[in-house]
Amino acid sequence: MAGFFILLVIILLVHYWYVVVGTVALYVFWHLVVVPLREHEAELARDRVRHEHARREIDRIAMATTQAMCEAAARANGDVIQSTAVEVGRR
Repeated sequence: MAGFFILLVIILLVHYWYVVVGTVALYVFWHLVVVPLREHEAELARDRVRHEHARREIDRIAMATTQAMCEAAARANGDVIQSTAVEVGRR
């Protein structure tokens, strides 16, 4: 009985060879084109999110630094900012 089933499958595959070829072509196209493209787009999205987080962290640190410099300048009558500007100008 199993032999008859295998013979029937072989006959169907030979008779409908174009369906088999189309199925194999779609499978190859999916795994060689679509999957790598989706993985690449997912990687770009992860990179974009990581960049946005890093940018927010940099902005947060810059804001905290600016605030600390302004507070220090307010306490020291502007000596901190003025001396920093002079040191930067010398370099």
